[in-house]
Amino acid sequence: MYRRIFTKLSLLSSGALLLPACDDRRPSADGTTGTMSPEERVIVQRFAEAYPPTEGTNLKPLTDVPYLDNIDRRLSSFDEPTMEQVRLAFTLFNYGAIPVGFHFRTFVNLTSPEREAYIRRFDDGIAMQRGISALMKNLVTIGYWQDVEAGRAVGFQGPVSEDAGLPSLGNAPMAFAPPPRAR
Repeated sequence: MYRRIFTKLSLLSSGALLLPACDDRRPSADGTTGTMSPEERVIVQRFAEAYPPTEGTNLKPLTDVPYLDNIDRRLSSFDEPTMEQVRLAFTLFNYGAIPVGFHFRTFVNLTSPEREAYIRRFDDGIAMQRGISALMKNLVTIGYWQDVEAGRAVGFQGPVSEDAGLPSLGNAPMAFAPPPRAR
């Protein structure tokens, strides 16, 4: 008897957790390509606040880098099926704090130490959790380092071709000759 009640309650609660993932309303943010919704931008922003350790280093502070806009532009090049999977990963990461972290609130509402512990728990989790964590880390890293000034803060002077005065060939194909055959 109690097992049936427990099963029904667990199915209802898991259904309630999955309901936000089924929401397909995607309002666009002002000043961006509109690929990421405001909720997704907040998820990435909270992740970025906990992930790259910029305090006490030569790195440019995260608040001075337009990493969210860079990520939004990068995501605009994804095809629709891939973008839907990224959106699902954002939603799973945000709502995963409830059952995985036992925090009883979403990732964006966690304190900074709780967010860091939650990210570490995802890093040590099952393959899907590690994949979502890797996606989030890669997006934040790409968004951060696309800012040229962030690179200059650690001594990157720009492309070597500019310093050497090499002309750009654009997207010209490389001359390819097959290797000589041994006789």
